[in-house]
Amino acid sequence: MFKLSYRKSLWDEFFPYTIALVFLTLSILLIINHEYWHDEVRAWLLGSESANLSEFVDNMRDSEGNPYLWSGLLYFISHYITDNLESMKVVHIVISTASIFLFLKFAPFNRVIKTLFVFRYFPFYEYNIILIRTIC
Repeated sequence: MFKLSYRKSLWDEFFPYTIALVFLTLSILLIINHEYWHDEVRAWLLGSESANLSEFVDNMRDSEGNPYLWSGLLYFISHYITDNLESMKVVHIVISTASIFLFLKFAPFNRVIKTLFVFRYFPFYEYNIILIRTIC
């Protein structure tokens, strides 16, 4: 009898973008005041102080068994984009916000659960503000 057609409302369509923008804004406000810890600076120095890729691999071999991905990304940034230590914060915020956006866009949960998850301690502070050390 009745043909039900589902149209996404404007809120449904822009929900991931809105929450990700709030996440990004709060993250920027918090990370501006974040002071570097020893292991965060160590990851930057492994990448930036290596003269070439071969030396980087040798330095990583001697660096307590940490994975190569994060330090390799920092190597690329410090050698080809900028040598400013603050760029590490920018890269980290971009990665965490992109991850949150993908979660908000594609996770099979309702909007309330997604929003509550995004602003919990671990996703919002521990994995977002405290810079990546050994999780990559």
